[in-house]
Amino acid sequence: MDKERTKIISNNIRKNIENSGITQKQLAESIGIKPSTLSDYLNLRSNPSHGVIQKIADYFGILKSDIDTTYRDENYPKDESLLLNTYNKLNDNRKKAVRLYTENQYNEQTAEQNNVYQLDEYREEYLYGGASAGRGQYVYDEPVETVSVHTADIPNAPYDIMLKVVGDSMEPAFRNGEYIFVKRTEEIHNGAFGIFIINGESYLKKVYVEEDKLRLVSLNSNYDDLIFNDCNEINLIGKVVL
Repeated sequence: MDKERTKIISNNIRKNIENSGITQKQLAESIGIKPSTLSDYLNLRSNPSHGVIQKIADYFGILKSDIDTTYRDENYPKDESLLLNTYNKLNDNRKKAVRLYTENQYNEQTAEQNNVYQLDEYREEYLYGGASAGRGQYVYDEPVETVSVHTADIPNAPYDIMLKVVGDSMEPAFRNGEYIFVKRTEEIHNGAFGIFIINGESYLKKVYVEEDKLRLVSLNSNYDDLIFNDCNEINLIGKVVL
């Protein structure tokens, strides 16, 4: 009988019993063996069979290898088995230190991989100015800068220009600082989100045409609607692509 293996099995069974808050008798009855037989396992007088080890593992919801570490040798390469065998010889404090170290190494590796993946998730887009969700902004004929935009934020539908939202009057649909995509058009239906140039300044609003006036609605209740008539110089740039 391998004394080291017997000791590992005994310690692992005892640890799971203590962690589960059950008695040795309860475990023995649950897996269909005599309490005296379980006592032999715990006191290093004998080893459980493969079937009993499986029953114990199933009872605690763990792997057989969590009871008898020699099962790991069947599924792991030699170098990994050596590491596991060394790990099992450590005391609890040193095992904890190993787990913390390996977890930190894994987290660092994951972060490095995410940084690589994120490069593929961004695309360079031309920015043509701002669209006001508050005070007026300006839209330019040529791009004012190039910015990186997450591909998840770029619509599948065709668009002509990208603008930056300035202000919070269109929250929660459009937030200050986010990018919106606009399809140029000369027509827009009521209830759509449009970009308008009014008296030289651009606005992002929900539009309603009412008789001889234009009403631009803010979604944020802290802002009043903007009303414009024929006296104002009004140009429709396009509608927001959602």
